[in-house]
Amino acid sequence: MRIAKTIIQLVLFVGCLQAVQAQRIDNIEAVFVNGKIRVSCVLQTTSPVDLSLYWSDDGGALFNPCQTVSGDLTNQSSGSKSIVWDCGEDGIIMGNFIFTITCLPSVQQAVIPAPDPVRKDKNKSHFLLMAGASAGPTISGTLTVGFLHGKWGGYAKVKSNFATMGDAPIGVPDDAFYVYNFSKKGRFSVSAGVTGQVADVLLIYAGAGYGAKWVQWKTTSGQLITIDEMSINGVDPELGLVLKTGNFLIGVGANALIGMKTYVEANISIGFIF
Repeated sequence: MRIAKTIIQLVLFVGCLQAVQAQRIDNIEAVFVNGKIRVSCVLQTTSPVDLSLYWSDDGGALFNPCQTVSGDLTNQSSGSKSIVWDCGEDGIIMGNFIFTITCLPSVQQAVIPAPDPVRKDKNKSHFLLMAGASAGPTISGTLTVGFLHGKWGGYAKVKSNFATMGDAPIGVPDDAFYVYNFSKKGRFSVSAGVTGQVADVLLIYAGAGYGAKWVQWKTTSGQLITIDEMSINGVDPELGLVLKTGNFLIGVGANALIGMKTYVEANISIGFIF
């Protein structure tokens, strides 16, 4: 590279493009370092600025941006600065150069990340009300009420198919003739548990309670008997998910009535949170 070090120092020129009159560049020097040109200066500024280096080989009639540069370029505050130009990488291998440095308000200063929104409802209390259906040994209706304080809370649920049990002795199918197509199936349970909002659109719930299922037949003599082989009572645990869209809720889940036998039921419900 045939660039005279002394010439660069003598013809060095520094300019400062200012958006406001609050920046100043002094003590400009340019030297060769390992085939590259290092331009140093002292910056005085009241707010962060971005620095750019330009070169001219026609006495300053036309300035070109130095493309391959490194050093103190963006978001700079007051102090000593150094910019290194790899002129050979930019295809400039000879000439008598003068330089200008420009400074403009920092782009990084202009882009200020928005603060995280403050969730006013972080610890706000909410009520849940849902109605649904359960499919198992029989179709039953469900009603759920719940309460959330912040993200976690509890709920209570009742399930019934609204069938009434007649006053009848316990029996087995062989005890009497069965009147075809006449039977009564009953289902009832009460449960409680915890519920939590694990995402903006998703809640979970888990609980347990007491449940009962019974079957009655009518005999040819017109009496009812309760079929103990098909009737159970016991613990009734459940687990499920609730999708939240605005204030509207859609719930899906399953429960298992566990006694002498186990009956699994699928549940679906809809409701509101307010």
